Amino acid sequence: MPRIEESLRLLGRKSPLSDEEWQWLVQDRCNTLKKDLDRFTLKTLGETTCLRSESHYHAVGDRDPKCFGEFGLQTQGIFRANWLNRRKDTPILYIWGLTRKAQWIVAAVHYSWERGYKDRGFEYATEVQTSEAPLATLVNVCKVSYLQIWQALGEEVQCWVDHRKILYESALQINRLFAIQDLMLEVTEA
Repeated sequence: MPRIEESLRLLGRKSPLSDEEWQWLVQDRCNTLKKDLDRFTLKTLGETTCLRSESHYHAVGDRDPKCFGEFGLQTQGIFRANWLNRRKDTPILYIWGLTRKAQWIVAAVHYSWERGYKDRGFEYATEVQTSEAPLATLVNVCKVSYLQIWQALGEEVQCWVDHRKILYESALQINRLFAIQDLMLEVTEA
């Protein structure tokens, strides 16, 4: 059965999906994205915003933490942090990602806390450990569901679409302006 038919069959049925079926759907989305990951602008792991700073979040790479493992902070891809997976016993936050080369990765962000402005608190990464991980491991370590990953990939594609629409509208306006200018030049030279 072709992939699209299989995914629609799974999504259209009434019974809940098993983990294996969700894993298949997520991997199918990954495979669909794979050929286009090189063509879109992707953020780096270091740009992932997940550390608290007073009333907002800031990026992992803001204070240039040490990075160990297979991937660096400049690795490009789709990255998400699950703020709910913070560990109480040790200050570690996990980020999952799909790299530009369609590799699933897990990044363990070790962080420290400072009092910050008016004692509002400021977290900063001290060390980031990265590794490639199978999708099932990523789900368990990052405490994220297959559905959340599936939705995040869809949200990222929607961001690409929105960004391309803005670029297209801008290019279209410039093209129209240039066409008018070219026409005016033809008229004045005639």
